[in-house]
Amino acid sequence: MPPTIPITDPDDPRIATYRHVREPDLVYRAGQFVAEGEVVLRILLTASRHGAESLLIADRRLAALAPLLARVPEAVPVYAADQKVLVSTDTRNWSSGDTKN
Repeated sequence: MPPTIPITDPDDPRIATYRHVREPDLVYRAGQFVAEGEVVLRILLTASRHGAESLLIADRRLAALAPLLARVPEAVPVYAADQKVLVSTDTRNWSSGDTKN
């Protein structure tokens, strides 16, 4: 697993792609998608033909997700942020500790 990169500022340029994401825009312009939640992350990392470009994880979920995050390739940045930063990135509901890929 790559080292976790703490994000404390919602305006941090490293998470710019997560701000106000509209999935149709991503798919149309860049061929990207957002995968949210532990189940989807597990599928992405274990059974998908797609790879993650980066991960944005609720910092309070890091310990619980550690076995799964061990599968993340070293080249993929794993960002961890608190609830305040996550909520500021977009309008999705982060109360469940979702992940974004």
